[in-house]
Amino acid sequence: MQAEVQQASPLERKLDFSFPSAEIEAQVETKLKQIARTAKFAGFRPGKVPMKIVAQQYGGQVRQEVMSDSLQRAFTDKVKEQEIRIAGYPRFEPKESAESDSNFEFTAVYEVYPEVIVGSLADKAINRPIASIGDAEIDKTIEVLRKQRVHYHEAKRAAQSDDQVDIDYDGLLDGKPFDSGHAKGALAVIGEGRLHANFENSLLGMSAGETKAFEIAFAADYHGAAVAGKTVSFTAKVNKVSAPHLPEINTAFVEALGVKSGKIDDLRIDVKANLEREMKRRMQAKMKEQVMQALLDSSKLDVPRSLVEMETRRLQQNAMKDLQSR
Repeated sequence: MQAEVQQASPLERKLDFSFPSAEIEAQVETKLKQIARTAKFAGFRPGKVPMKIVAQQYGGQVRQEVMSDSLQRAFTDKVKEQEIRIAGYPRFEPKESAESDSNFEFTAVYEVYPEVIVGSLADKAINRPIASIGDAEIDKTIEVLRKQRVHYHEAKRAAQSDDQVDIDYDGLLDGKPFDSGHAKGALAVIGEGRLHANFENSLLGMSAGETKAFEIAFAADYHGAAVAGKTVSFTAKVNKVSAPHLPEINTAFVEALGVKSGKIDDLRIDVKANLEREMKRRMQAKMKEQVMQALLDSSKLDVPRSLVEMETRRLQQNAMKDLQSR
């Protein structure tokens, strides 16, 4: 096996390989003989299948495996020998001029990590964010904790914003029912945004036992493909209207948040400590962003295209998983 490295661009390299055909065919023959020992063909006992038949059945697959193993092994050996820092994965291509009966010739195309040249940072300034946690921030956080523990009581009145409604509804698309266009006993909080905004707004002013018909025009980019860009006729019945009630800030509320003493002052101390930790983390993150940007602005480097593509695919996969989980 012969190998020769060529520089195609600042980061891209090409490594030419040449394998003697006799060497590859010898490995193929060895593997085919191994397969022939256990191969099962109709009309032949195991181990008695003619090599010609075995080669017809498995020859292409075995030759591909031998070539792939040989290329990977030769490439790995060359990388270790020259201590090359590979970025991404190599791409193996048969050479256009590889018409020789005596050799198989391939080219491995790959990228290397760049040499990073860091410039002067003497004129770079890092701004340290300054913030403090006061009573207003503590009060706001406690209010959020209350809203997270909201409960609902039945209200004998018409539905208002922030109310929870128990509803039955049926939708017709082009005059016909469709999947996900109907529900019984569905719970929705008006204004929360879990249903289409116009659907929730249509429930305002309705009382328990009341039925209402309305239409909704869905945007062309709506996430529900079945109704995207179309108008749906809905009939909704309100079964119950429930008003939101926030828990009082008392001993039971404080204990439910993990403060064993049940004292409101201790809760405020805990909230302040948590806010300060979060603030410190965010400030450090902002400072890190500034430092990394300063390094980037003062440094000279070429970015391997293969790593950019890998990161792009990773972000796409993460986005897909996030959408699936939602």
